[in-house]
Amino acid sequence: MVNDNFDMSTYTDIDKTAQFLVSDQGTATINASKTIKTNLKTTVSGLSGANVTNKGTIEMAGTDESEGIYLKGSTGTNETSGKISVGENQSIGIYGIETSALTNKGTIETEKEKSVGMLGNTSTIDNVSGGTIETKGEKSAGIYGTNESTITNEGTITAKKTGSAGIYADDSQVTNKTGGIIDTEEGKSAGIYAIFLKRQKY
Repeated sequence: MVNDNFDMSTYTDIDKTAQFLVSDQGTATINASKTIKTNLKTTVSGLSGANVTNKGTIEMAGTDESEGIYLKGSTGTNETSGKISVGENQSIGIYGIETSALTNKGTIETEKEKSVGMLGNTSTIDNVSGGTIETKGEKSAGIYGTNESTITNEGTITAKKTGSAGIYADDSQVTNKTGGIIDTEEGKSAGIYAIFLKRQKY
């Protein structure tokens, strides 16, 4: 449990491949009003059935291809009071693989290009009512699901720059529920972009 504020960028002797917090089969919580400023590749990881909850703020800056929360066969929730700010290129707010469950009830923002608010591979991704995801860089996605993931949006997703998608579904199922809002504001962008490459078996 994180009950203090931390600025990892002030620690010059820590390798960027290090992680701030790892939970294996346990529980990891960042409490409300607490802020982690991070330049690490991965800030928090949940492994093997772990439960990761962000009630505070994760501010990611200084490192491309980074992840705020990484899940492997685990559950991760950005709570109503939670905010994840993704500051660099090709980075992800919450990334889950191997039947992970990703939920956003709060705010996720990405600032630069080719970034994703929530990305799931063979996982379940939910942006619930009241949850907001905003991408501000080109070629980005609010939610990206791949490899038979299940995506549900009941909140608000905004893609501000060209070449982006509110939701990008790659061989995945998408439901935009009543009350779900997806806005694209510039150029060649899509609210929902879906591709299906796997042949259905009958």
